[in-house]
Amino acid sequence: MKINGLLIANPLEYVKISTFFEDIARYRKLSGGGASAVISGSRGIYFQTSATAGSYVSIDEGGSLPNVNYFTSPTSLTIGMYLVTRGTDYEWFGVVGYISNSAAGANFANGHYGFRIVRGGNGAEVVYATNSNNTNQTQTDITATISFQPTYGNVFTAIYENSCIKFYVNGVLGATHTTNLPNAGNSSYMFDTGCSNLNVATDSRIGISFLEYAQKRI
Repeated sequence: MKINGLLIANPLEYVKISTFFEDIARYRKLSGGGASAVISGSRGIYFQTSATAGSYVSIDEGGSLPNVNYFTSPTSLTIGMYLVTRGTDYEWFGVVGYISNSAAGANFANGHYGFRIVRGGNGAEVVYATNSNNTNQTQTDITATISFQPTYGNVFTAIYENSCIKFYVNGVLGATHTTNLPNAGNSSYMFDTGCSNLNVATDSRIGISFLEYAQKRI
């Protein structure tokens, strides 16, 4: 199977779950400060923060399936993300697992692996690879290594296999993590994605065109 152009074993060995976010009712939404998550036809879902300080929104899939472990290695996550409107300050994340989002920004202490983007003070975006074992987080600034396109679409891929997680952006390897890896019992959430304006009165509009989760058959 190829994920973002990367060959991953035999396709018959994997179960894949993909979504283009056809129906917002399928997901749990958390929001505050006038933020919204809106389905936009073939373009996926838009996250919109308002120009009110403390605006945030996120959606997740899972939580009601306590006996499912989405961290059983090998697994992978692929997300198509693009920016429509860039506020002076924003944070976006897309992970396998669960992130506690709030007016001040996201808390990355919970079990997860995936990506985080931060823009502050009207500066350039900083892209991070991130994971946590539900206690400690490992995070790497991969901005200088990968080719993030703030005004175009970007494909984020994280592959968790052989006691490490490899993080790719637009097909370029940004980091390999071997510490604080999530494990069984950390989370029953398949994915979580969202954004906030980091408690600054600025609005952003972020699109997620698709998401794919894959897990090797047991």
